[in-house]
Amino acid sequence: MLEIVYAENIIVGVVKGNQFTWYILDKDDLYDVLYDQLDYVAMSNLIEKHKTTVEYLRTCMLKEHYRCADDTLKFNPSVYINFDTMCLFSLYPEYTAFERMVYGNWKGKFFDFMDIIPEEEKYWIVNGKNYIEDTFNYFVKKGIRAEWDVQ
Repeated sequence: MLEIVYAENIIVGVVKGNQFTWYILDKDDLYDVLYDQLDYVAMSNLIEKHKTTVEYLRTCMLKEHYRCADDTLKFNPSVYINFDTMCLFSLYPEYTAFERMVYGNWKGKFFDFMDIIPEEEKYWIVNGKNYIEDTFNYFVKKGIRAEWDVQ
């Protein structure tokens, strides 16, 4: 499985036929998917080897909890692609605007899609605790915004 490296790899949720799946993609792979005009067959062939599970994402996230702010950011889901409704939502924090790369009848939007993820797929929530939000707030309170701020 692909290691998650901030600003190199992104976590993508995909819906097809009402089935939800997580992927850890290299940014270039996502560009390729978008340039293929979000064709599901092309996407499946391209990224199937990067399919992941809630358990894997949760294990990685908990192992790196509170290490540094960038480690928290890399576990934020960045893109949501729904082939059933032909929409792409992006929360990607860097300068890449994936939501502007959609074609044809697709709709793209910079949008906080966290609430539409099925509850059982929210790897960042463990025993009712939202680890992404909790860790982010921890670093904000300490005034640490990025890895280079850590003393």
